[in-house]
Amino acid sequence: MKNEKKKSNDIEQNDNVSYTDMNVPGMPGYRDPEKIQQKKDMEEINLSPAERRAMIRGAYSALIPLFLLVLVVFCAAFGLLMLYLFLVK
Repeated sequence: MKNEKKKSNDIEQNDNVSYTDMNVPGMPGYRDPEKIQQKKDMEEINLSPAERRAMIRGAYSALIPLFLLVLVVFCAAFGLLMLYLFLVK
């Protein structure tokens, strides 16, 4: 007798909520599974702190000359522009 009678609290309610995977190509926050796996593989590389510092130092030593070249060209262009503006005056 107890099981046959339903209480008002036991009524299932459909609130129209759907849970789905929003990780689909084209969405702004899409995370490619292959890239996720590559990142995990890169994290698994066992490097000592000295080796890690050497890698970072090597990357910086390759990028600093390029950065300095861009900075020098920018400053030269700015200097030529200022020289032209003062001479025309």
